[in-house]
Amino acid sequence: MKSIKNFLLIFTLISLSLGANAAEKVISLTSIEFPPYHSKDLMNHGPVTELIITAFERVGYRVEVAYFPWARGEYLASKGDKYHGVISIWYNKNRDKKYFFSDSYMDNEIGFYKRKSNIIQYSSYQALKKYTIGTVIAYANPPGFDSAQLNVKPMVTDMLNIAKLCEERIDLVLIDKLMAKHLLSKTRKKCHDQVDWMLPALEVKPMHLAISRKAKDGLKKVNAFNRGLKLIKKDGTLKSILKKHGF
Repeated sequence: MKSIKNFLLIFTLISLSLGANAAEKVISLTSIEFPPYHSKDLMNHGPVTELIITAFERVGYRVEVAYFPWARGEYLASKGDKYHGVISIWYNKNRDKKYFFSDSYMDNEIGFYKRKSNIIQYSSYQALKKYTIGTVIAYANPPGFDSAQLNVKPMVTDMLNIAKLCEERIDLVLIDKLMAKHLLSKTRKKCHDQVDWMLPALEVKPMHLAISRKAKDGLKKVNAFNRGLKLIKKDGTLKSILKKHGF
């Protein structure tokens, strides 16, 4: 009887250990609606989601993704408990205090969209003081933008900013170029020919996966992703994913 009890105890301990190891192999990430890069409405949730899942799978991890508005999702990710990190984020020094950043996997071109009927030229932020500019709450804006004390109208999503631009409620939107094109073509088709991209772009921002410094084995998880990313780059899988999604 004693040997049976010992066997059951050992079996239970092994089962608990396997369960714990399995849990550690799951990466929970927050995301936002950021088409054409990642969105619930895109094939495989978009190229970013697909490449991140694929890279992690190559090194033995499973990924779970939950969608939130940016400020909420970033807050939950930074806590590092229920969610380990965020699926795509731009680097800055303040965020470096909260996250381990992965190698970059794509770039965002950030600048302004305006209505064609509104003639706007600028060589510095100071030339934009008389205009109303739509931004998104808690985004990392280009260098000098926040300190320029412009007339900004923060919103919770880029889609709301595009809607306000089309309805002539703001003059400019600070936004990723490809995202603006996607939103205009999918949700504001009548407005598509009434707005345009302003040159020059303000900044090209590399996109990163980020894992909270509070998450268990956070650096280990980021390093695992970097290994997987190198593997899918080397064998052409990353290029194939991007091509499939039109990039």
